[in-house]
Amino acid sequence: FAGNATGVNIKNGPQEQKFVGDKNMHLFLERIIPTFTEVEHVVSTGISAGGLASVVNAKRLARAFPDAPRVTVLDDGGPPLSTEVVSSCMQQRWNDIYNLQETVLRDCGWNCKKSNDLLLPVTQDLLTSNDRIDFGLFSFLHDSTVRLLFTFGMNNCQWLPIPYMKPAVLEDGLQEFRAVMQKTGEESN
Repeated sequence: FAGNATGVNIKNGPQEQKFVGDKNMHLFLERIIPTFTEVEHVVSTGISAGGLASVVNAKRLARAFPDAPRVTVLDDGGPPLSTEVVSSCMQQRWNDIYNLQETVLRDCGWNCKKSNDLLLPVTQDLLTSNDRIDFGLFSFLHDSTVRLLFTFGMNNCQWLPIPYMKPAVLEDGLQEFRAVMQKTGEESN
C-alpha cells in the first residue's frame, strides 16, 4: 500500500512485477474524499502487512481529511520495529523493491534519514508531525508469523541458513518499541 515501482524483477520470480500501492491509495482517496465531506474521526487500521500500511499512510489520511479532529492508527500485528529486530538489509530491500524513497521516506522527510531504517522512524514521525494522529499497536510477544517474516532479514539477508527468530528477540523489540514511542510521545507534547 505504499509502493511506487514497476518493472521489478525479483530473484526467481516468474515475471516483472508492479508495486503501485501508492497510486492506488491516491485513487482511493480521490474517490472517498468527495463522498465523506463531514468526517469527524478517521481510522486507519490493518492486520499484519496491512498494519504497516496503516502506519505509512496515516499522514496522507490526515492531510486528506484536514477538518477531522482525530486520525487514529491501529496497527494489528505488523510491528514497525527497530533495526535490532527488522534488519537494516531487509528494510533496504523493501525500499529498493517498492521504491519507498519516493513515497514513505519522502513523506517522512528529515525524520527518516536512512533508506535502511524505515519502520521505527516513520512511526515516530507520526507522533511528532501531527497532533491529531493517535497511534496504537496490537501485537503478541511471541507471534510466530511476525518472527518468521523478520527471520528472513537475519543472517545479513542471506537465504541460507535461515535461523528462526527466538521469541525473546521479538519480545525485546516490542518492549524497546514501547519505550521509544512513549518517550517520543512525551517529547512531542
